[in-house]
This record gives sequence, structure tokens and C-alpha cells, in this order.
Amino acid sequence: MDLAALGLHHWLDEASDAELDQLPFGVIGMDRDGRACRYNQYEVRMARFEPAEVIGRKFFEEIGRCMDWHGRRTLCTGRTACGRARLGD
Repeated sequence: MDLAALGLHHWLDEASDAELDQLPFGVIGMDRDGRACRYNQYEVRMARFEPAEVIGRKFFEEIGRCMDWHGRRTLCTGRTACGRARLGD
């Protein structure tokens, strides 16, 4: 599924934390340095990390190392609501 084609990444950038918490999938927003700045409640339930354990930490280095396949951070596309471009921009 091409999230960019759906325009979902634009909605995610503008969504409030309360709106993100209502989604039926996990959302982790990261800044250009890979630090988590958004983390919704679905992700809390699935990963069993509280936002305070994740926010501000380098996600692919400290939290989700298994998600950084061969150095390709494939989950990062578009912008984030952190006010900076995502990794690879």
C-alpha cells in the first residue's frame, strides 16, 4: 500500500495525539535524527512501551532495532508532525 498516494501521511502530520490514539494501527513519528516524537496508544498496547519510554529516544537504535532492515528505514516516508523532515529527506 502506498501511503503517500493515499495522502495518509499528510493527515498523520496534522492529526492531534487524541486522533492518533483512535487509529487501528500503530504510529511512531520521528524527527530527522530518528528520535521518536509521536507514539500512539495502539503502539503502546502492541509494543508494551509507554510513551515516556520512547519519546525523545533514537527509535531505530534504542527501541526498534529489529525494524531497521539492512539500514533501510522503510517505515519512514513523507514528513512527521515533529516539525522536521523524516530520515532520508
